[in-house]
Amino acid sequence: MFKLAFFNIFRDVRRSMTVSFLLESSVVFLLLFIGYMNYSSEGMEMGLVSSTGHIQIAKKNYFNPKFSSIKNNLMLKDCEILQIKNEINKYSEFKSSNLIVNFEGLIGNSVVSKPFFATAFEDLDFATKSLSLVDGNPLFDSSVGDFLIGSNLAMSLGIESLTKKTSKLTLMTDMLGEGLILQDVRLSGIIKFPVIQTDSMVAITSINTLKSFFDFKDGVHVIQVYLKNNSFLNSFKDKLEVLRNKSNIDFEYSDWYEINPSFKSILGINEIMFKFLSILIILLIFISFFQIMTALGLERTRELGTLRAIGLTKLELFYTLFLEIFILTTINIILGIAISYFLKLIIGFYQIRFSPPGYTESYFINFLYYFSDICFVSLFIFLVAIISSVLPFIKVSKRSIVEVINNV
Repeated sequence: MFKLAFFNIFRDVRRSMTVSFLLESSVVFLLLFIGYMNYSSEGMEMGLVSSTGHIQIAKKNYFNPKFSSIKNNLMLKDCEILQIKNEINKYSEFKSSNLIVNFEGLIGNSVVSKPFFATAFEDLDFATKSLSLVDGNPLFDSSVGDFLIGSNLAMSLGIESLTKKTSKLTLMTDMLGEGLILQDVRLSGIIKFPVIQTDSMVAITSINTLKSFFDFKDGVHVIQVYLKNNSFLNSFKDKLEVLRNKSNIDFEYSDWYEINPSFKSILGINEIMFKFLSILIILLIFISFFQIMTALGLERTRELGTLRAIGLTKLELFYTLFLEIFILTTINIILGIAISYFLKLIIGFYQIRFSPPGYTESYFINFLYYFSDICFVSLFIFLVAIISSVLPFIKVSKRSIVEVINNV
């Protein structure tokens, strides 16, 4: 049976090459499509988590919109920060943390001023490592008096490039709700945020700058917490709830889903589109397989009749046909998976980029394959190939040997 199956494969090379191309291209296309959709979802999640953390811990009511007018005054004290950090450092889910102070006001030069929202970080390197520096120098934890602003905000201030003159800016802010503060600062660099709205309004500095230039004494608005994995989110929140109940610290926490409420709806739309397109692609592949395999099967009608005439039973003919398509399908599924990974490496090597709608920065195109996706694609292609190949056998088995040989 094996010899006959291999003989049939190599006897008609054109037919075998056509089937092989159809199998390989279907596997490659499906895997690239699923891999890109996986990467898009993971990329959105990673992008949001990198900017917000998995969980943010703040003073009670800080995240409540009803208290937005006194939000700047809702700060965790240094002793509370130390107590919380000492506790969460013991949790197995914990990876790292950062301290954040948020404030807003006006930023400008001798020509123009613009509203801004600023974030001061304890660990600047960790906070800015995912952002692109367009001009100037990065900030360090020890930096004092230096700011980074978005490229669109810089353009709105008339800053096309950093010079000694254009790097001089003035801030006006009511940071702690205790009256306006006017302070000259230095623009260290211009960065590019991925989202246009953020790029047009946001500035970054260090907490050391606030302490040295703005008479900021202690405390932070937010403890930004990063976990080892997003799957640990619920267990970490349970431990925070226990800490809140047993400690005398009046704090609350919000996870990255709550901080980014639009993410779930965006992800939901993305999943609906993915499922809809997946169904269309699967139907297209299914129909294409049946049409091509049926056409090839009709060409083989006389051949299969001849095999019956020389003494093969219907069962033996079925086994031969099954082995033939099984061998072709298995080999070409493996080749298709290998080609998919090869294309992933090639695209990664050439660093092909694109800019999503509403984004100022382009991103590398990549593909993320899960083992479950590979299993699904392999099983789907295998079943379609087997089912569509059975049609010639059914046609032959219902007709007499004379009719089949004469292809009447």
